[in-house]
Amino acid sequence: MRQTHFRLIEGEMPTRLRVRVATLAALLSMAGPAHAQISVLGPLVREEIGIPGRSYAGTIVLHNTSDQVQEARLTRADYSFSADGRTLYDAPGTSARSNAKWITLTPASLTIAPHQSATVGYTVQVPADANPLAGTYWSVVQVETIPSGSAGSSVGSPKRPQPRPRLELTLNVRVNYAIQFATHIGQTGTSRIEFAQLAPTIDDRGHKELEFDFLNTGERAHRLVLSVELYAASGKLVGKFQQRRGLLYPGTSARQRFDLGSIPAGSYTALLLADGGGGEIFAGQFPLKY
Repeated sequence: MRQTHFRLIEGEMPTRLRVRVATLAALLSMAGPAHAQISVLGPLVREEIGIPGRSYAGTIVLHNTSDQVQEARLTRADYSFSADGRTLYDAPGTSARSNAKWITLTPASLTIAPHQSATVGYTVQVPADANPLAGTYWSVVQVETIPSGSAGSSVGSPKRPQPRPRLELTLNVRVNYAIQFATHIGQTGTSRIEFAQLAPTIDDRGHKELEFDFLNTGERAHRLVLSVELYAASGKLVGKFQQRRGLLYPGTSARQRFDLGSIPAGSYTALLLADGGGGEIFAGQFPLKY
């Protein structure tokens, strides 16, 4: 996952310059994602079965896509998301199901030559907890490009302080990757997926749509295949729709929308299914009216 941050600082300025700054900000908002100077090679989700008291290890490969030496810093953070669109990155260990403090990165910062790759090793030490661990524990390792010459950089020389002008325009483009680390404790942990906030709608083409939230109220994360089986009032199957989703962690939620096509107006029954694999299927049945 990548995040692009733009920082625009506006001081006292004449009206003409203020308009130019506003125009620049508008152009940046339409420009699309910034080109990453450092990319992560390999999966952005790392899943492992963990055993209390034991560790497992692996590597993260970073690649410098630019013509200049680049510096990267890797940090750990807790990670959560919800169906309303919120994504949170908290301090390591904030969540009761965080494994951030189990992770050791070697090295945590490094420089990479132009068009070359470098490897960061990681070790995940699963604690032998007196209170038995169960289910899934997770966090993210964030990969951040450190601008050359900045206070936290070892590449280039920091610029000497200059008198602050009346107009300061600072554009800071930084691309982050967040690599998810999920540790499943054996086959332990309860599994439970629930459905909520069903919303039957009609789009501007006249297609019927069904939007709903799905929540993990158990202890174990799942990669889900979501399905909707739509039945008419007569009991006849009208259609079946399916979508594969990524990991849904305990206590998190997401939103799904299905295009049901140009079905006639009327009353229906929707059977919602969430297949977590391994024979675990969670279901809910709901009436719909269009």
